[in-house]
Amino acid sequence: MNLSRVRLLFSIVLLIDLVGSAPATSVESLLLEVGDRAFFAAHSSELSAETAGVVTRLADWLEKNPETTILIEGHADDLGSDAYNQILSEQRAWAVEDHLIALGIEPRRISTVGFGNRRPAMLGSDEESLAQNRRVNFRPNCWVRTLQSEFQHRQQQYRAVECSNQSLFRGAYRPVPAKY
Repeated sequence: MNLSRVRLLFSIVLLIDLVGSAPATSVESLLLEVGDRAFFAAHSSELSAETAGVVTRLADWLEKNPETTILIEGHADDLGSDAYNQILSEQRAWAVEDHLIALGIEPRRISTVGFGNRRPAMLGSDEESLAQNRRVNFRPNCWVRTLQSEFQHRQQQYRAVECSNQSLFRGAYRPVPAKY
């Protein structure tokens, strides 16, 4: 089995696991019709012609699935500082969101999150690995919710990415006890 098939199968298994109770047919049709990611040039959040084509196919898919929401996850390679990569990953997600809205998708159906360089698709410092990490991923029936602790007077924020009422991070976020 060649490497691209292994990656596709791994992506399908990972995506189905992450979306929890999202209908498998919805996930499978997204993977078959659109794919689960689009790529960007280094240090850029501009949509290339190829990326714009993927986003257009995503918009067509969302038109055919009007009850589906989509989470757009922005990612970056590890060139540059953590702060730079965080901003760049958010800008990539926003660029895809803006293009979807321009294509007629309702903003309420779209959520975005940026992960910077914290979730690489491939490890390594060669150009192939770096290119695989300059991406956005699409997650159907997911959303981002920011929780704020009232006990700490909004000083501490927690970010939980949820898919169909299941946290992707499964216990990674625990409240910090309030100090009196």
